[in-house]
Amino acid sequence: MRKLALGIISIAVIKTAVAQPLSGRLDSVVISGNRIEEAYGRENRNIEVLDSRQIRALPVKSTNELLSYVAGVDLRQRGPVGTQADVSIDGSTFDQVLVLINGVKMSDPQTGHHMLNIPIPIGAIERIEIVRCPAARTYGVNALAGAINIVTKTPVQDEVFAQAYAGSSLKQDTATGETYYGWGAQASAAIAGNKHSHILSVAHDEGSGFRYNT
Repeated sequence: MRKLALGIISIAVIKTAVAQPLSGRLDSVVISGNRIEEAYGRENRNIEVLDSRQIRALPVKSTNELLSYVAGVDLRQRGPVGTQADVSIDGSTFDQVLVLINGVKMSDPQTGHHMLNIPIPIGAIERIEIVRCPAARTYGVNALAGAINIVTKTPVQDEVFAQAYAGSSLKQDTATGETYYGWGAQASAAIAGNKHSHILSVAHDEGSGFRYNT
């Protein structure tokens, strides 16, 4: 009888020790990489999503600077603020990567070098979806290596976002004597309604470079 009682007590202790409370539940992530919103866990393609929280934590002020933090994405820039920047995914050419805004294809009839010349401030971006695999079947031509879908914010409440930045190399131009500097500001205002919503964003960048011939 004593052995049986000890056995029952041991089993009860082990069962109590194994059981652990749930630590929490993660919020669901919805992507539109195939132009149809789908849960991230059900998507079988290589898709990376940068949400607004990650975007705010990065020291960037333009879309091309933001994409430079994504593994496998290579940016070759020859102009300021994405004026002439080539984007490559996993060694592709710039013409093999498609850029979209809210699922709508962006294209330049002159050259693909201007694909990142997008006048969208960082504060107006909700998330960026990077498809790192062939996506021509979904999006059409120019998505042989992948696609980048920039999703803008949909206001759910009235809010204002502002950001300012400035910097200088403290060096001077030998010809003019001007000190190299740069500064900029971005602001966004969102108005949410029952039947309509609006978001207004403005941005300004100015600078004299950081060294000679910049």
